[in-house]
Amino acid sequence: MKVIALTLFFIIVMYFQMKNLIKNKDWKELFVYSLLMGVGILYSYGIVLGWELPNPTIFLNKLYKPFYDYIFESLLAKKGLSKNFHLYFPSVSFFIQGLLTSHI
Repeated sequence: MKVIALTLFFIIVMYFQMKNLIKNKDWKELFVYSLLMGVGILYSYGIVLGWELPNPTIFLNKLYKPFYDYIFESLLAKKGLSKNFHLYFPSVSFFIQGLLTSHI
């Protein structure tokens, strides 16, 4: 029953989203939308069917780690703020560190 409901949901969403993209001949946007929607559909079916799926935050941590290191170790170290960054911008610092260390 969940698979049928999920399938109907995706068909309805994709119909309304893709209708205008095809009508306007936005082929690049249609390709990107289809790619992202395909990943979302596969992941959704995996959750509903109980598949063993990888945690997407691990990929995001690996993706953003070089940016985090560059910002906090290179740019802020030159200004002497890297060690005390959490004192100046606590919410931003904890948010970024949470993204890089969370393994939900």
